[in-house]
Amino acid sequence: MAVNTAPSAWIDNIAVDGTNLVIPLASLEGLSADEANGTTGDIRKIARAVLHTLVTAYLELDAEDRPTKMVLTRTTSTDDGTGAFQRTYAAQFDLEASGEEVVDED
Repeated sequence: MAVNTAPSAWIDNIAVDGTNLVIPLASLEGLSADEANGTTGDIRKIARAVLHTLVTAYLELDAEDRPTKMVLTRTTSTDDGTGAFQRTYAAQFDLEASGEEVVDED
């Protein structure tokens, strides 16, 4: 299979209405409407849900089907005493020399 960089292959039901990028809450695991509320929500929960969704989609692909100009990783460390954990997400993009444009996949 070939690399598929279409947004719909990564986030269920993602859409553009001409002005806004629309991602249904149901497409972002673990994010509620209250947490996503623009006034009373929590940006950390939004960021975690978006990163989790993208990295999970990436890691579920066979290695040969993953983009090579974008690499996503996730690591987890656990506090053995409390059981609490930290999750780190990282994204690496190959960019054109002229600016912030992502290099096309080969």
